Amino acid sequence: MTEIEKQARTVDIEVDFLQVPADTLLVGYSADVEVVLERKDNVLRIPTQAIRQNNKIWLVDANNRLTEQQLETGLSNWSFTEIRSGLKAGDQVLISFDQDNIKAGVAVQPKKSQ
Repeated sequence: MTEIEKQARTVDIEVDFLQVPADTLLVGYSADVEVVLERKDNVLRIPTQAIRQNNKIWLVDANNRLTEQQLETGLSNWSFTEIRSGLKAGDQVLISFDQDNIKAGVAVQPKKSQ
């Protein structure tokens, strides 16, 4: 998925109700819709926001330093992305990279799991 595709969050659709709810719909209402095309259980997943362009992430290594890691991904939505290869359960990844000094080898302080 490209960064542009991830940003396209609004789509106009038409919906026909089989039965119109009485006195609950007004002109101008909007709705958020999630379309589920496929579902998988018991897969490794990470927050989608952690994935950079070209399916790369910043992995925190055993010395609490950042290394760049290539991933093979699977199913994805706005919240989570399936990881087919490139990570294992328990690996820590950087999910926020809005600082200027992020590069391979930089020391980080991982947050404790909640």
